[in-house]
Amino acid sequence: MINFIIFIIVIHLIAVGVAKLGKQKDFVYPLSLMVALAILSTVLANKIVAVGNFFVPGGIIVFSATYLLCDIISEQWGRDYTKKAIWAGFLANAVIAISIYFTLILPSAPYAINISDAFKVALGMTPRIVFASFFSYLFSQYFNLWGFFYLKKITNDKYLWLRNGFSTVVAQFISTSLFILIAFYGVFPLWKMFVSLFILKVGLLIIDIPFIYLAKWWLNKSDKNNQKIDGGQKFGLDKTSDFKKLYTDNLDMIVNWSVPILPKSNFKIADYGGGNSIVSKKIIDELAKKNITNFSVENIDNDKNKFIEYKNLKNIYGDILSYDKKDQYNLSIARFLMHLFNNTEREQLLKNIYNNTKQSGYVLLGNFVIDDERNYNIKRKILDYIESKKHIKSRFIPKTVEIEKMLETVGFKIAKEKKVFYKISISDFYKNRFNLTDKEIKEVNKLIGVEEHDEIQVFILARKE
Repeated sequence: MINFIIFIIVIHLIAVGVAKLGKQKDFVYPLSLMVALAILSTVLANKIVAVGNFFVPGGIIVFSATYLLCDIISEQWGRDYTKKAIWAGFLANAVIAISIYFTLILPSAPYAINISDAFKVALGMTPRIVFASFFSYLFSQYFNLWGFFYLKKITNDKYLWLRNGFSTVVAQFISTSLFILIAFYGVFPLWKMFVSLFILKVGLLIIDIPFIYLAKWWLNKSDKNNQKIDGGQKFGLDKTSDFKKLYTDNLDMIVNWSVPILPKSNFKIADYGGGNSIVSKKIIDELAKKNITNFSVENIDNDKNKFIEYKNLKNIYGDILSYDKKDQYNLSIARFLMHLFNNTEREQLLKNIYNNTKQSGYVLLGNFVIDDERNYNIKRKILDYIESKKHIKSRFIPKTVEIEKMLETVGFKIAKEKKVFYKISISDFYKNRFNLTDKEIKEVNKLIGVEEHDEIQVFILARKE
C-alpha cells in the first residue's frame, strides 16, 4: 500500500511540474506528458494489481493522472488546448495498439521463443484493452472537459474543487463502466472489479484536489508578482517623462482608430487585460462627447485590485486565455499583452478574441516588438535580469511579422498598421516600471554597457472576416 501511495504522489507531482514547465516554456511539454500517460495507462493495464483488498488494472494511477493534467490544461490554457491533449493521447493509444498487434502476429525467431511467449503473455490482451481504452478514454475525457467548463461558467469561475471534483467523478464512472465491460468481459469477474476500480478512482479524485490547487498556485505565482511590480496604475507614469508623452500619444491613436469603426449605438467593447481601464475610460469619454450612450465596455482582467467604477464600464474578473463570450463584441482591444505569453498562449488568446468578436467586428492590438535585433538583445538581457531578481512572469517579445501571421491565421484581416519608435532608459522607465533599486540600476547598466536603448511598438487594427 505504501508503494501505491508513493506512486500516486510522484505521478501527480510530475503532472504539476510538467504543467509549470509548459507555462514557462511551451505547451509541447504537457502535451507530451499526456501522450506518455495515455500509452502507459494502456500498457500497465495488462497487469492486475492488488491494492489492499481491491484488485484493479495497474494503469489506474497513470490514467487518473490524465484527468488532473486535463483539468490543469483547461484551467491554464483553455478548452481548445485540452481537446488537443485529449486527441494526442487518443492517437498515441491507436499507434500502440496497431504496433503491438502486428508485432504479436509476426513469427518469432527460433532462438527467442521463450522471450516471445513472455511478450505474448504480458501484452497479448493489449489490443482488446486498447479498444476498451479508445471508448472509455474519449467518452470520459470529453465529458470531463464539458463538465469542467459548464461548472466554470455557472459558478462564475469559482469553486475549482467543485468543477474538478464533479466532472471527474462522473467521467470516472463512465470510464470505469466502459473499460471494465469491454476489456474484461468473460475474463475476470466484472462487478467486483468495477466496484474496486471505481472506489479507488474516487479516492484518487480526492487526492487530485490539493494537487490542482497546488498547480493553480504555482503556475500563477509569477502573475501575482507581476501584478504587484508591473501593475499598470501603480506604475509611476508621471516620473517617466518621455514614456508618458508616448503613452498619451498612443492612447489618442487608439481612440482615433476605435471610435470611427463602432456602430452608432447598442455595441460592446472588450478590453482584454485592461486592468486600470485607462484605455476604456478614454474611449468612453470620447463617445460621451459624441452623445453616444447606449453601449458598454467590458474590462477583463485577473487582478481585481486594479478595477475602478466608471460609467458604461463593466469589470469582469477572469483569465483572458479562457474567457469565452462567443460573438459578443464589436471591438476587442488587446494592448501590451502579447509579450507576456509564449507562442502557444498567444495563439490561444487570439483565438479567444476572434471567437468573442462579432462578424465584421475588429480587434485593435498593440505591443512591443523585436524587429531590431541589436536593441532586442539589449532588452532581453535587461528583462532576464529583472525576471530573476523580481520573480515576475517571463516576457516573450514577438516580431511584427509573427503577430501579423497569427492574426491572419485565426481569421482576421489587417486593415491598418503603425509602428512607433522611441527610446527608453534604464534609470527612467525600467526603474519606475519594475521598482529597481539604485544598486540594481548600476548592475543593469554594467550588464548591457548602455544607459538607454531604442524600442519599437506596433499597433494593428484587424477585421474579423
